[in-house]
Amino acid sequence: MGDRAVRTGTKEKEELEERKKKKVRDEDKKKKKKDEKLSSISMYDLVGVNYKPTTRETRETYEALLTAIQDQLGDQPRDVLIGAADEVLSELKNEKSKDLQKRSDVESMLGKLEDQKYFFLCNLSKKITDYQSQSG
Repeated sequence: MGDRAVRTGTKEKEELEERKKKKVRDEDKKKKKKDEKLSSISMYDLVGVNYKPTTRETRETYEALLTAIQDQLGDQPRDVLIGAADEVLSELKNEKSKDLQKRSDVESMLGKLEDQKYFFLCNLSKKITDYQSQSG
């Protein structure tokens, strides 16, 4: 009733509340992991491409590459753009091809490219550092 009044059993209530909070946090973590597993089955898995970005930076670069290819090809379904990006990346990352051969192969896929657009694609491919060539 006064300033010095002390409630009994507050520790038990605090422990109960803490356990409830911990349980909610654990459930949230489990749900988040489940959502991540579902999102990991992405368009890349459905299309069957060779390259899948592994870091945030390469994912952003890959999205820029997809946008550049979309600008060149026009409005296409996402799986077509991903397939084209996979082919362009495999050609630009091919160390056995000479520069002129790379350009002609990329232009055969995407159509005639201005120098600026071709060099932009080359620079994007250089920024993708986690590319693994499929030899075999």
